[in-house]
Amino acid sequence: MDPAQELKGIALVKALRGGGFVLYMRHANAGDFKPSCPGESVLGIEGEAQARTVGAALRQLKVPIASVFASETCRAKETAQLLGAGTVSTRADLNPPASRPAAAEYAERFRFLLEQPPAGSNLLMVSHIQGARTPEESVLIELAEIAVYRYRGSGKAQVVARIPLAAWGALIEIAQSLPE
Repeated sequence: MDPAQELKGIALVKALRGGGFVLYMRHANAGDFKPSCPGESVLGIEGEAQARTVGAALRQLKVPIASVFASETCRAKETAQLLGAGTVSTRADLNPPASRPAAAEYAERFRFLLEQPPAGSNLLMVSHIQGARTPEESVLIELAEIAVYRYRGSGKAQVVARIPLAAWGALIEIAQSLPE
């Protein structure tokens, strides 16, 4: 992340409220296995609480979300649903890669970061960590963390903020000082 382009504090809250970003979230803590998702882990109690915390913070901060997307895995879909930010649509391009894809496949995989949200809104995508050919294309974030991407032209997206689970409380405090 370029420190000169990084959004923090009040600037981050105002920017998120204004829209124009792809919010890329790694699913919340998983670990349980249930018959409803054979061979896949689903959210445990801690993960459910993490997802609800992030969703509540997005609502308290009044971050407009136009669309919510998730990978086809149970843990990502559950996280997206528990956020309570809107109807969840699944997308195969958000699935974790089964193997190390070729360069052309990487370009296709990261196309979702270039999508433009409707004016005044943001897109929310729940997926997994994603390795890539170059550091700027990698999405290496913690469980329930959000990386905030802005399209910067030339087919590139740039991370302008990272919001770990523990940071939401401070952002809510900052937002309380802003006029409605």
